[in-house]
Amino acid sequence: MLLNFFSRLVNTTQKVNHTIYASNDSTIWENGAILYRNESLPTMIKVDVICRYIIYASTIRDHFSDLEVCEIGIVGCPPKNYGNCTFGCVKGWIGDQCELGPVCYKPDSVNFTTNCAPEVYQVYPTSGPVNGGTVLTISGNYLGNVNDSISIDIGGVRCIHLKVQTPYTTLTCVLVKNNATQTTGISVTVNANNYSDLNSIYFTFKEPKISKFSPKKGILSGNTTVTIMGQDIGFEGQNRYNISFCDDEICIKCSEYQKTSSSQNDYIKCKTGISTKHRVMTRLKVVIDDLTVLTLNETFQYLPDPTFNISTEIPKALQSGGVIFTIRGNGFKNVGAITVERVVKPCDVPQDTSTECETPPRLQNQSNNQTIEVHFDGVTIQVVIEYVDDPTFDNFHDVYLYDKQSSIEIKGRNILNVARREDYHINIGLDGICLITDISMDNITCLPPKSVPRTNKTDENTVPVVVNVIKIKVYIGDLQYKTEIITEDDNTFVMVVGILAAGVVVSISIGVSAVIVLRRKKN
Repeated sequence: MLLNFFSRLVNTTQKVNHTIYASNDSTIWENGAILYRNESLPTMIKVDVICRYIIYASTIRDHFSDLEVCEIGIVGCPPKNYGNCTFGCVKGWIGDQCELGPVCYKPDSVNFTTNCAPEVYQVYPTSGPVNGGTVLTISGNYLGNVNDSISIDIGGVRCIHLKVQTPYTTLTCVLVKNNATQTTGISVTVNANNYSDLNSIYFTFKEPKISKFSPKKGILSGNTTVTIMGQDIGFEGQNRYNISFCDDEICIKCSEYQKTSSSQNDYIKCKTGISTKHRVMTRLKVVIDDLTVLTLNETFQYLPDPTFNISTEIPKALQSGGVIFTIRGNGFKNVGAITVERVVKPCDVPQDTSTECETPPRLQNQSNNQTIEVHFDGVTIQVVIEYVDDPTFDNFHDVYLYDKQSSIEIKGRNILNVARREDYHINIGLDGICLITDISMDNITCLPPKSVPRTNKTDENTVPVVVNVIKIKVYIGDLQYKTEIITEDDNTFVMVVGILAAGVVVSISIGVSAVIVLRRKKN
């Protein structure tokens, strides 16, 4: 709020220290918030704190004086009540939003005690190892507070070390070991008030196993992505895994960052830590929920980091990205994955001394020469890319009539600006290809298929033409195949051809009959 302050009421001709306080107490206002302090006094002050009193104080010739400017009336919950609302909730109501009413809560000398049966809305996560150790979060209502007596049972399995995360609505607990994989039901008791659901499955116990992992090598700088495969190992939730590769000396952590679970394929992904020297780790160790320890005796090698032959030539790329550029060096096969920022597809590594990567799209509002980062697992290098204009293509003025014989021409600009002839593919209809016979900076000549390709248009003789080059896909118009029209002369020609064909057939028939007669006479 804005507070108008009439400075003419105070003698401001002398140099004094003017201070304005915001406080909830008019007697110890010096501990309040200072809204303003200066030798001159403003006419308006912005108040952006919660307070009850605005106090003005000054020092004039070593004499101190103060003035209570105003007392602000607050409409809302009275102070000294429970909850986190401003100045507390209305008496009898509690909770972060004052959402829990007095029907189910009765005050005692310390806090509010629930008097209603607890309600359970959700249990998370929904699965974990049979060895226990899974931290569950129980969400619901009337779940009690720190001084309440609370117990939780999941399908006959105790959940211990209870903690109240949010009073009355959220609890956490740790499951103990279970001998079976399937459990049904939940029971929550708060101060002798019980919630019980014996029919629903809130949590499933599983027996996780690991079978293999890949790749089997990575670089010393780490950050190699390792995929660990097995059975029932993809559990939901954060901070449930402790993964490491070990040898006889040390274990190096592999930080879990992705997991999945399905009926066919379970896996965890982790990123390797840093090694100070070449090592052959002989054992994979996976700990789930602190109590389940899985090991696999297979080797993982830490190999030297890649080295690079930095070229002074700046690669060129289209604005839309997708142009291939090459980085040369050594040790590229040691790297698990080579990636470029803002590019989904990893780089190809045809040999240990080179890698072929795609350029990302150009960042707008920056110069044409831009620096991009290429990640070799834990090693990152910077490459400068020069962006040039994308090729553009002219649309057909109208439907392009095609006589099934001639080539067609596609006009454009910057057609061979970085892009090569082999980068171009021109689609006719759904499955037709226009064979490129000639290409230049401003023209493409190609030969469509003789027969009409499939199309999703109503007119089956009219098909779309689409130009594809690297990441660019442009529809430039429709191609219409000319239909054959039979004229009167065509009918005469067809008739003549038919008569000649009939004559040939008759001649053959007569010849065959003559042979048969001669054979009979001879006999």
